[in-house]
Order: sequence, then C-alpha cells, then structure tokens
Amino acid sequence: MLTVCIYIYVCYMSHIWFLQSNHLRQQLYVSSSQRTNNRKEFCKLKTGVLVGIGNPLLDLEADVPPEFLKKWKLKEDDAVLCNDKLIPMFFDLVDNYKVQFIAGGSTQNSLRVAQWMIGKPHSVTYFGCIGGDHFGHVLRVKAEEVGMNAVYQIRPKEKTGTCATCIVGQSRSLCAHLAAANLFSVDYLELQENWKLIEKARYFYVAGFFMSSCLPAIYKIAEHADNASKYFMMNLSATFICSTMKEHFVRLFPYIDVLFGNEKEAFEIAKALGFESQCLKEVVICIANIEKASNRSRLVVVTQGPKPGACSKRIRCRSLPTNVSSIRAALVMRLSEDSCHSSLLKEASKNALVRAYGHRRLFCNVPDVRCLICAIITEPVGQLVAD
Repeated sequence: MLTVCIYIYVCYMSHIWFLQSNHLRQQLYVSSSQRTNNRKEFCKLKTGVLVGIGNPLLDLEADVPPEFLKKWKLKEDDAVLCNDKLIPMFFDLVDNYKVQFIAGGSTQNSLRVAQWMIGKPHSVTYFGCIGGDHFGHVLRVKAEEVGMNAVYQIRPKEKTGTCATCIVGQSRSLCAHLAAANLFSVDYLELQENWKLIEKARYFYVAGFFMSSCLPAIYKIAEHADNASKYFMMNLSATFICSTMKEHFVRLFPYIDVLFGNEKEAFEIAKALGFESQCLKEVVICIANIEKASNRSRLVVVTQGPKPGACSKRIRCRSLPTNVSSIRAALVMRLSEDSCHSSLLKEASKNALVRAYGHRRLFCNVPDVRCLICAIITEPVGQLVAD
C-alpha cells in the first residue's frame, strides 16, 4: 500500500509525461512473468546447493562523524582487524553513538541474502565459529529466520566475534574483532555429517577475510570443488588481505572460478601479483586470465560503489550498470513519504546512491533486488557466466 501511495505521489509531482515513459515503467516494476520465471529457476535448485564458510560476527553499526575515524586512525571504505589499541574504540562507539546490533559477517551477509532470494529452505549452508554466549544465539536465530542452514562450530568459553561498522555519509569503515570466529578448525569441516554437506553442494563461496582464520579449510574446499568439477567463488574482501595474503592467493587462484571485489582491492591484488595499471579494465582482464587448474574460464566482478562495475571473462570486459528504479531507491534509503519528491528520486536513481547505501546496510528487504551470487548459481538468470 505504501509503495502504491509513493508511486501516485511521484507521478503527480512529475506530471503526466512520467506515466508515458515505458522505460521508467519497466524500471518501476519487474513483470509478473519474469518474477514467476525467476522463482521457477530458484525452485529447481537442490537443498544445500550453495555452501559458504566465513567469520560470523555481530555487527555494531552506527553513524559517526569524520572526527571519529581520525581519532582511531581508521579510513573510509576500508576494513581492518582489531588490535589492542582499537579495543577501546568499541566502548567509545557504544557509549557515545546510537548503535544497531545486527547479525553480520561478510560471508554470512551474502549467504543470508542468497537464501532469502532463493526462498527454498536450506538451499544455503553456512560454516563458521561462534562463542557460547547470547550473541552467538542471536546469529543462529537470524540464520533460521531466513531458512539458512547455519552449521556453527561452538567454542563455549569464547565470545562471539563482533565488527564495528562506522558509517560516515555514504562511506563506511569496518573494524573486526574476530574472537571465536578466528578459531574455526578444519577438523570440524571434516566431520562426517559436515563433509556430507560439502559433497552435496555445487557452489562454494568464501570471503578473503576468512584467510586469517582457517586457511586449511579454504584449501580443502577449493581442491574438492576442482576435483568434483564444482564452482569455487571468492571475495577479495579488503586491500590489506590482498597485500598480506599474496602467497596464499597465488596458491588459490588456479581454483577460483568467480572472484568478487571492489576497484581498490582489484588494483591491490594486481599490484601484489606484479601487474600494475591505472586502467580498471586492464586489471580486471589480467585477473580473469591468471592460470586456472580447470578448463573453465574465470569470471571477475569488480564494483565501484555507486558507479558501474566491471565484469570480465577471458579477454572481454563489460560494464555492469547499477541503475535502480526511483521507487526502490526511496524504499531502500528509507525516505519518508513526504521526501519522495520526483526530482529527489530521479537524482537518487540516476546516481544509484541506493547502491552505495545498500552496500553498507547489512540485509536488504526490498523485493527483486538481484544478488550476484544468486545470478551465478541460476540459469538462465546466470548469463554472467555464459560465454
């Protein structure tokens, strides 16, 4: 009902010509037939088709001024691991700012969205390590809410990991205190009941952040995917991961079928591997053509915040537009009905500010927003991986 009201209001303020634009009408609504077809494709997926492994964290999200980042020597659009000097920052954040506690962790966020989009219960399985505390219970409940199969290794004496998400305008800075998340063991993955879940899956997703937690588990999954002709997907996660984990990336790259990252991470990993260029297209193509163990070509997807992303396979590189309809922009950005003036909405849609905003939000509840992972594991939706 609210969506309809906003739509009528925007049409009125934008005059009759707004209604006569077929292009905008197509932006505002996904046709029912397309939705039905997508749902049919999702329903074809088997239970447990996608497995992810990562650091389950409880996110402490708050809007802060630039001075807060300067005080704690944090950078915008960056991610770091917590050290002794940064522990007091968590108390500063909770004591002086309005904090939201949200179930998070890079991989877990992506998989929750994938599970939510697929809709079929337990299509997605997630491995990670949590503590035996209330925060760990919260993460389990949030996973169950969307039907995700969370197979947590529990360390009763440890605390569940946390991540400070400091939001400055359209940018954000992350500081992760891994705690129990850093204690995942490959032995837990090798348990008979858990390995059956690995054997059942066809797609695997791991964030680079997890490389500091349990590399043996990543290697084991990557090798299994290669031996069984399955798909192994990774996310570069952060520039410091790209620079400090160079040797491990060199070992993993032959197994990576799909690689995600932003432009800073793409330039950093290319530099670490000995290829320097100021042209994103050249860098993306270079990464896509790093030697692989299988005959499958590698797909590389690089985002640029609100700007169009880049996608490369073999020697081709194309732009990935981030245009979002005005109505969805308003909904995701949580604008009030009074704020939905046509000029504001058109500007939000034009610049795709909603995408940058969505990047720092941890779970999007707007229907029909495409998840790249879902796009890859479904056909014919997954045209990105087609030659």
